[in-house]
Amino acid sequence: MKYHDTGSRAPSEALSTWLQEVLNDEVSEFRVQTGYFSAQALGLFLPVLERAAQSNLLTNCLLGSNNASTLKIHVEKLFELLGMPRTNAHLGIVSFGTGLFHPKAYHIRRNDGSQAAYVGSANLTREGLALNIEAAISLDTRGGDKDTEVSKIAAAIDGWFTLPPRQGFTLVDEPDVIEQLAAKGILAKTPLPKQTGGVIGPSATHPKLARLTTLPTVPMPATVDPDNADDFDQSPVPVAAPAIAVAPGLGATVTSTLSPTPTPTLQTFAHKNAFWIETGALTGGSRNQLDLSVVTKHGAISGSISLFGVNGAATGSVTTVTIRYRAWTMRTTRLSFL
Repeated sequence: MKYHDTGSRAPSEALSTWLQEVLNDEVSEFRVQTGYFSAQALGLFLPVLERAAQSNLLTNCLLGSNNASTLKIHVEKLFELLGMPRTNAHLGIVSFGTGLFHPKAYHIRRNDGSQAAYVGSANLTREGLALNIEAAISLDTRGGDKDTEVSKIAAAIDGWFTLPPRQGFTLVDEPDVIEQLAAKGILAKTPLPKQTGGVIGPSATHPKLARLTTLPTVPMPATVDPDNADDFDQSPVPVAAPAIAVAPGLGATVTSTLSPTPTPTLQTFAHKNAFWIETGALTGGSRNQLDLSVVTKHGAISGSISLFGVNGAATGSVTTVTIRYRAWTMRTTRLSFL
């Protein structure tokens, strides 16, 4: 067993370094579960994924899409790299209205039956692999770790792909499923806004971390911005003095609240098809984030809508955010957003 912590900023502590050490021709099985995902982080995995697709090796990938933060086009890329559909490749998306799918675990089995795993805080994103401050434990049966304990990591991932399906889980076995998840608002069609700045207090600014290792590139469609931030695992920040305005249209009653602060007065909007939130300058957090929860006369819409980079510069000026409804489904009391 080995402890890894990139607080030291030593490249040897990064998840990318561990992956470089274990992802070789000996790998016969690969598993991962991650709260946040970017296909642009898969450069180190490309040789193993290619061989897995050619030889139909066991490959189980479980991705969170918390607050619809996972891009549809990135899931499509992973589906392609896995050589799916094929019998020994399984891909699943997990999303909840309340709470997050938040584990980060990586597991490989080798041709000789030995196993290795990495369990910690690092998501399968470029930031998680080589930039963020992360902490983890790695295990390897070749180093004396118990086979029974390392096997539990594999079993935890495999358990999601057994019947009956677990709550919040969707098996992605055909490209059409990815389209359906995007239509339901579980996968994002476009990237969340970039963070362009931000302040901790009146005079302090965020320091910038340097990447610990260089990651191989992954060919992506031209529509994907290679510089767009892809790790949205951040805590919400306070919202100052919200003001809510309304536009006419949709025949549904909607009540809107802002969270976590301040506690607003509930307002009912009848026959509206759009509303927007105006806030003062947002401060705190490496990405300014606004959480919007929605309640209708038919019940609560599960979870909340998280908006990132609402006021990246935090200059004190008012920033307007507009959300428009694309579809309204009475049966599931779910709103789809453009």
